[in-house]
Amino acid sequence: TRCRFVACKAGEGGAVALMADAALSAFASDRSGACAFVDCEFEGNEAVQAGGSANGGALAATQCGVFAESCCFKGNWTTSTEASPSGARRGAAVEAAKYSVFANCVFDGNGSGHRALLNGGNPVRVTGCVFRNNTSDSLVGDDNTAESLVENCVFTNNACTSAVYAGMRLRNCLYADNAMPLNLDGSVFENVTVVSNRCPGVYLNATAAFTLANCIVAYNQGGDISNSRGNDNFRWLKTITAETLPTYATLMNSCVQGASALKFDDGTPFDLLGQDADGKSIDAKPRFVDPKRNDWRLKRRSPCRDT
Repeated sequence: TRCRFVACKAGEGGAVALMADAALSAFASDRSGACAFVDCEFEGNEAVQAGGSANGGALAATQCGVFAESCCFKGNWTTSTEASPSGARRGAAVEAAKYSVFANCVFDGNGSGHRALLNGGNPVRVTGCVFRNNTSDSLVGDDNTAESLVENCVFTNNACTSAVYAGMRLRNCLYADNAMPLNLDGSVFENVTVVSNRCPGVYLNATAAFTLANCIVAYNQGGDISNSRGNDNFRWLKTITAETLPTYATLMNSCVQGASALKFDDGTPFDLLGQDADGKSIDAKPRFVDPKRNDWRLKRRSPCRDT
């Protein structure tokens, strides 16, 4: 509690490494086994390897989960000369092997890792956190995301390949002014506002069904919804057709600006709004209070109210 780890350097866990140990492994055999950090600061730490894997710029927990509350992870880094850099630099801020919880934490300016916050193949819960100015491959998640939840979080000014791993559940989040879109594949987004990003707002590779519920997607450069991470709105993978679209898309009470103009490559309509069984999803300008000052509350007469 209330510790500071500044400018530390090591091969595993720049500041803290919780490595293979029989007692630690037994302690972490279920979800109750987690190492706790409360009100701690991790700044300018680096996991570095001349060859091989460099994991956890600030913290590496290979045998247990992590419980972090009110912690700040700022400017942490992973460095490796391994030929496959994404696999050799895992967790620019944190690598945790077991079920982990991050509450009211800040991840600011972490970079070079395979994830800014990595959970190694097990579910993770992230609540009330802020992700800003990170440059890692991705921000949250790993291969097993079915039980993971990211809620009440803010993502801003990140420049990563993708934001959260495919299949994640996002709830009550703001995603604004980032340089990469959100991945819809297999994901469930509830009460998520995706606005004013320097790229398409969300993208779909058509590998798994997705849900948008009570979401707003608007004012994103290159289109609000795309089939890739590039600026090629209105172009869709051949695996999606007008007939198969209902098996991929579920909409509920959402506003997706420009959705009415979406088309398949052959020119037929891409009826995204039609996937709302109650017909309450709309294509409209949300009318925020003051976008120039990042005030993304809805005006009283916004068409997104009561939809």
